[in-house]
Amino acid sequence: MRILYLLFILSLTNLKAVSQERLDNWQWAEWEQTAKHLESGEFNSAIAICKLYPRNQGFTERLKQIQNLKQLYSEGEQQQKSGHYLEAIAIYKKHRSLSGVGSLTVFEKKIDECVAKMGTPNVARLKTLERQVFSAELLFRAQRKLDQQNSLGALKDFTQAKTVIGNISGNIKTQIERGLAATNEFIAWERQYQLAKKNSISREQERDLLVELGYIPMVKIPALNRRLATLIEEIEGKNSIEEAVRNCEIERLVENLASVQPSANPEIASQRQQFKSIYNKIDTLRINRRNDSTIFSGYKSLSNLVKVFPIEIQSGIERCIYEGRLAALKAFREQALTENDRSAVILYNKAITKETGKEDTNVSRCEGIETFNAALAKVSDLLSKCNVKEAQQLWIEVEKVADCDEKRLLLKTHGDLRTKINERMNVERRYNIVLNEAKKAIVDGKYSDAKAKYNRLRDIDICDATRKEADVKKGLDELRTLEGKQGISVELVVGAGANKPLYKVNSDSRPMNYGVTFGAGFQFAYVNPASPADLVLGVEYLNTNYYSADNSGYSIEKFTVNGVSGSLAIKVNPFKKRNIRPYFKIGFEGTVPVSNQYKAYSSIGGLGNNDQMKKFLPSVIGAPGVEFKVGKTYLFLEIMGSLGVQSIFERNQNNGSGPANREVDARFRRGTVRVGVKLF
Repeated sequence: MRILYLLFILSLTNLKAVSQERLDNWQWAEWEQTAKHLESGEFNSAIAICKLYPRNQGFTERLKQIQNLKQLYSEGEQQQKSGHYLEAIAIYKKHRSLSGVGSLTVFEKKIDECVAKMGTPNVARLKTLERQVFSAELLFRAQRKLDQQNSLGALKDFTQAKTVIGNISGNIKTQIERGLAATNEFIAWERQYQLAKKNSISREQERDLLVELGYIPMVKIPALNRRLATLIEEIEGKNSIEEAVRNCEIERLVENLASVQPSANPEIASQRQQFKSIYNKIDTLRINRRNDSTIFSGYKSLSNLVKVFPIEIQSGIERCIYEGRLAALKAFREQALTENDRSAVILYNKAITKETGKEDTNVSRCEGIETFNAALAKVSDLLSKCNVKEAQQLWIEVEKVADCDEKRLLLKTHGDLRTKINERMNVERRYNIVLNEAKKAIVDGKYSDAKAKYNRLRDIDICDATRKEADVKKGLDELRTLEGKQGISVELVVGAGANKPLYKVNSDSRPMNYGVTFGAGFQFAYVNPASPADLVLGVEYLNTNYYSADNSGYSIEKFTVNGVSGSLAIKVNPFKKRNIRPYFKIGFEGTVPVSNQYKAYSSIGGLGNNDQMKKFLPSVIGAPGVEFKVGKTYLFLEIMGSLGVQSIFERNQNNGSGPANREVDARFRRGTVRVGVKLF
């Protein structure tokens, strides 16, 4: 046993000697190896590596963290082996909250085992807290799968979570319901997207589809967001690879290279993925200056991997590494100043001088740096108060005055602020699009569509929740009001005017004189306050007369017709919200004659000959008009024109004053001034 112990000590000593050589080149390799051990649950191996660097604060802190992880793992296993799966899940999931850890495979596998063991439990036997713990874990898993585009897996977990949470109200239940709805929407979108891709859609069409994805709440898939950014650049005529390098978007750069070079050497592709992984891990570690030596070792590893990228972008990638390293040094120096660690400040200053080749002992050497910092703080404050537009405008102004390295690096360290602004502006745009669509649906009279869109607004997570609730409440209140007003209105109408028919006898036009026309009755209008068009049905009594004349213009015959008319018209009123509302009406009218009186002034008496008149007289009508309100009463005034589309007589008729079997073509041509009042 002692021999084994001595061999173990000797192996550690040898490992320490080897690692001391690596210490000159920093410790990124060891850090990566530690991470691999943690992923696989080899805690003792990870601890052994950390103990090789007792004077390195980053490894010292990580050692404590690994010991905590080991303890969590042990406690979780005990609960799991005892069959207490919910308790085990609650313990295992604590590892996600540790700084810089994120999510470890070994813990996630254990959680998966517990979830699988539980299956779909008998909800009635679970306590409220147990149901909340289990459903919260299912919610986490579902959201993670959704982010990874595993929509079916997400749907399964969301559905199970809904069963487990049952009728327990609260934020978890709300998130589950929203997630379930979002997943179903995403599945439908994904099916449409895949079908479109198979049909070789244009970049513009793909962009529009990806923009639509942004309307689905809770669905934020990084890979698709990066694809959207690339498409927008390409449509604008930019080189997406160069743009990714310019903005130091390494993840998007690697993806774009893979898409344009699908047959690249597998080893090169693997090394590019390694570069991306290191770059992302450094971003996570940069929040703590105690990881400084490890971080700079990581930057050195990045420099060694630049050669795996196309030569034309290598200088741009080296710039990203340089700016990242310099920004990290200055951020660490600021941390040291805050902690009043003057010796660390001196060391960081020396490192900055070595990087830039310039003396940089003054931390705030740029003119106006205090104002610049205050402006950045103001941007953050505006964003926290949901003044997104103002925050964006101030950020643009701040970018314009970044006239020295210190300010530019401060901007870089506040990159998350810019990301938040962009994300919130994108959400605002989506929100405004849906809001405008909802308002337009109201105008178009599509109430159910409008209601669906207003409810959809609730799921869009804009910063100013108060404004959202106000918009939704206002819209739904307006809908309720409009739906209440939608219906049938009854109007009393009376009109008087003139009638001068088109009159031919045996194809010869005859002169006619104006006669009087009168009508009165009711109109029934289907009114939709949100639509500019109403449907109007009218029923009226009609009395009209007209005169035939000789060549001198003197009347020689009088014709009088009494009947009942019915009309169907569309009334277009584009200004329904005004007090004085002009409109135009167009439609058809049909008259059923009841009596037809004829009188010739050359003879005594008159003749009624209804048999010679057609039983139905069709005509077209049109009327400009205006509606207005007097007190609480709605009135309208219109000028209606009516033109018959057929002769009012049968083909041959005899009126008693002329030869028999004359061919007569007489068509009403009436103009009427009409007034009306809306009864209800």
